[in-house]
Amino acid sequence: MSTEIEQSCTVGTPVFVSLTPKHAHDAPVYQLGTVVSVQNSKIQVQIDPEEEPEANPSSEIQLTPNEVQTFNPNQVFLRNPKDIEGCDDMTSLSYMHEPAILFNLKLRFLTGTIYTFSGPILIALNPYSDLPIYSQEMIDHYTNQPINKLSPHVYSIAEDSFRTMLMSNGAPQSILVSGESGAGKTETTKFILNYFAAMSEGTRLSDGPATTGVHHKIIQSTPLLESFGNSKTIRNDNSSRFGKFIKIQFNPNSQGQMIGASIVTYLLEKSRIIKPSVNERNYHIFYQFVLSLKNHKEYHSLFLDTDIAGLDQGIEYWNILTSEGGKGMDGMTGDENKFEKTLKAMKICGVSTEQQSAIFSLLAVVLHLGQIQFTADAEAKARGVEGDTAVTLSGGDAEARLKLISTLLGVNMETLSLIFTEKTVVAGRETYKVKLSASQAQSVRDAFIILLYSHLFLKVVSFINANLVPAQNFANLANANNYFIGILDIYGFETFGEYNNGFEQFCINYANEKLQQQFNQMIFKYEQQEYVKDGIEWKFIDFNDNQACLDLIESRLGVISILDEESKFPKSTPKSLCQKLRENNIKKVPGSKPGQTVSLDDSKTSYMFADRFRDDVFGIRHYAGDVKYNTELFLDKNRDFVIPSQIALIKASTVPFIAGLLSSGPSTGSSSGGAMQFSSVASTFKASLNELMKTINATQPHYVRCIKPNDSKQAFLFNSERVNHQLKCGGVLESVRIAIA
Repeated sequence: MSTEIEQSCTVGTPVFVSLTPKHAHDAPVYQLGTVVSVQNSKIQVQIDPEEEPEANPSSEIQLTPNEVQTFNPNQVFLRNPKDIEGCDDMTSLSYMHEPAILFNLKLRFLTGTIYTFSGPILIALNPYSDLPIYSQEMIDHYTNQPINKLSPHVYSIAEDSFRTMLMSNGAPQSILVSGESGAGKTETTKFILNYFAAMSEGTRLSDGPATTGVHHKIIQSTPLLESFGNSKTIRNDNSSRFGKFIKIQFNPNSQGQMIGASIVTYLLEKSRIIKPSVNERNYHIFYQFVLSLKNHKEYHSLFLDTDIAGLDQGIEYWNILTSEGGKGMDGMTGDENKFEKTLKAMKICGVSTEQQSAIFSLLAVVLHLGQIQFTADAEAKARGVEGDTAVTLSGGDAEARLKLISTLLGVNMETLSLIFTEKTVVAGRETYKVKLSASQAQSVRDAFIILLYSHLFLKVVSFINANLVPAQNFANLANANNYFIGILDIYGFETFGEYNNGFEQFCINYANEKLQQQFNQMIFKYEQQEYVKDGIEWKFIDFNDNQACLDLIESRLGVISILDEESKFPKSTPKSLCQKLRENNIKKVPGSKPGQTVSLDDSKTSYMFADRFRDDVFGIRHYAGDVKYNTELFLDKNRDFVIPSQIALIKASTVPFIAGLLSSGPSTGSSSGGAMQFSSVASTFKASLNELMKTINATQPHYVRCIKPNDSKQAFLFNSERVNHQLKCGGVLESVRIAIA
């Protein structure tokens, strides 16, 4: 019996063919062709004469122009009529399948059209080129126009959210901008902000940039946030290592004038502060600061004479600026110029000269702390144990450096030294001191560095927020609670190969699971229920409801709970963590032996799977695909110990900026004596993520999926394999299915 595709194909029918990739985890490769013959459940196709293989890892399996090959019916897909290929909204295509979607986007992209609708989603491909499509004339073109009347544009989304808020008497809106690192999320956010600014009374781009408005302050805060929260990674030279939600308030009495804003940040990547990964950098601000010291002698007093003399040694002089491989990453082009932009942004954002000095003083403290090393004392070594510690520094400047750190922090030098070398133990009613080992002392130092820098980042954000509500607008804010639009700039789903996904990827993908669930509920389930309610004949779509995956992560015996439990025990290992995860979350195969783990192929219904070859790796079946997580550093990165002696030290500082540092951000617990208190990074992230979802669920959401068309950042180069992967990760292919049902 012939299949539907066989019945639809005749000689000369234009089709796409799917080529099987060399590796099972790779995406299929699609090429254009024409049917030559159909017989015996086989379809013979000739590749189009103008079909050139794409330059990507799968190019070696692509067929050459005019080549003829025989395919199974499930490898052949019908092409759309040429008059609708390249359409504005892909839900209007006759045939909606992966190759048709990719081809539609490719046709538009290669003619300079970067925006395409896919039902409720705006797809934005990064052109890696400046385009003349963001002028005041273009803004005027989209003003007061329905979203489906004009060509797709980021201004379409901005206009729809802005007009809906005003016309519905203050129904709050949100715009969710997601995508891979380097896909253009930050630039997209800037374009949206420019549109809102132009909608405010009396503001036009053609009038030149305003220098006092809320919009200007938000835009000018970007270099400041990027300096303290962005870093160079293997995929992006300016990768945001945190997420942010910008809440923009409008005046209901003035037809939408921007009157204030606030920025909420979450999941700053703390492990990067201690030691960047191989071929990556610490946060930009450190390189900007260090490389600008020669031209900013006013900061020399923050360092030892040996540090200033060592400036010629470059980045490698500083321990926390060297990667895990022990090599310092060279400063990127323009680090010194970007430091000047950071200083300018501080001034615009209302950071006073005194506050700037305090910020750079604390940055110097973090650099100094990274130089401190610990070794067991001679007596302990003689006994064959690692016991008492002594603070040492190569070059013999340990005492001078500790003295400088204590001066900059405004704390007692002896008290500072003791927080690294001993701990307080409480046993019943008794309290006594215990000497730390060298490795324990280093862990305490690392915790102190993380505590200082993470709260410095939050303090910088608080300075920005304090400047985003002009004093004259305080009264208007009270009447504008629901007149707001939130812009979520969040990293997209990440996977870096079979064994290269760590704790950060787990948190990022967990966040995207939550956002995908929200998308499911707002789009898929809502649409299906509306059709049923209206009595319209409807075939239910079997879309990928990911609640079971979220249960795996969030439940009582889920990943976060077990990770937290294991993180509390010093003897826990990546293997013991994986063993507990598998024992509690992988469904057992009937008849399997006790203790036998279930492989990827054993249980298709389980959302967790084991790796056949490694017992320190576990896998999760996310909505966007299967991901294996290497747990080598999961325990270390989840541990965010609160050490009471460090809290007490900071609060006792004679420097007001340091003493008030912990007022920014979540509570750090009691500052009284006692042992260090465990704080879970994953659980903290879960709590902040749930708060974010409450905010989003109280709004009418709009969606922008930013796509990275190639990894080489070449202008208008389209890599179908990379684009296809991101469309799956962004839920775009799922949205198409329901939109055409």
